[in-house]
Amino acid sequence: MIHVKKVMSLKIVSLNIEKDRHLDRVIPFLKQKVDEGYEVFCLQEVYKRDLAKLTKVISGKKFFSEFFPMCRYTGEPQEDLDEVQGLAMIYVKLPFAIDKFPYYKDTPELPLHPKGYAQLHAGIIVSTFRTEGMNFQIATTHFPVAPNGATDERQKEALRKMLAKLSNIEDLVFCGDFNAPRGREVFTKIASLYKDNIPAEVTTTIDGNYHKAGDLPYVVDGLFTTAHYDVVNVEIVDGLSDHKAITAEVTKST
Repeated sequence: MIHVKKVMSLKIVSLNIEKDRHLDRVIPFLKQKVDEGYEVFCLQEVYKRDLAKLTKVISGKKFFSEFFPMCRYTGEPQEDLDEVQGLAMIYVKLPFAIDKFPYYKDTPELPLHPKGYAQLHAGIIVSTFRTEGMNFQIATTHFPVAPNGATDERQKEALRKMLAKLSNIEDLVFCGDFNAPRGREVFTKIASLYKDNIPAEVTTTIDGNYHKAGDLPYVVDGLFTTAHYDVVNVEIVDGLSDHKAITAEVTKST
């Protein structure tokens, strides 16, 4: 019997939108990507109040989304008081088999942002999408930040917990804002377990035109995969938020 190789693909976007500060640029970008056939959108630093708006732009139907709350933002301006902020995964037309929201930093209550990123709930959205009879397992996270791109004990502990949560997932596409520069301890550890698909020539995923710290030479946003996947057409897109977007096509074969 001759085995005919079957290859399927999924187009994905990952972007830290920085709350509602850049929606005038982010929303047209998302619309454009939908028109180009992108199907899964992993967004970080999303206000829960904006989820319906973003979901409508992408999928046209509210229920095509998952949200993971990370904190209550209580910074400036005053109208941001008590806004719930978190991760969102929004998808177009694809049925999902399972979805999970495993924590890797456990706290009893949704924390307040002014106490620092150490107080954030940290977790992962994991969804398994089924298309043409083939499963694609996609995860996104927003990892705790350390000052000046350094690696501190809090990050090391979060990394240990995060990897423990992922250890039983053999088939994975993992993207998001890892808040850990490529070449340093946290990113290097993740890249030792998964393939780093950000092109070697990329030197930063921070957009200095919009980031409060200006230009920073840090690749902190990632797209990692297990050996089950190939990633092609990776692009790093600026001019959207304080972070640059990652867009890519993920392929899988049988």
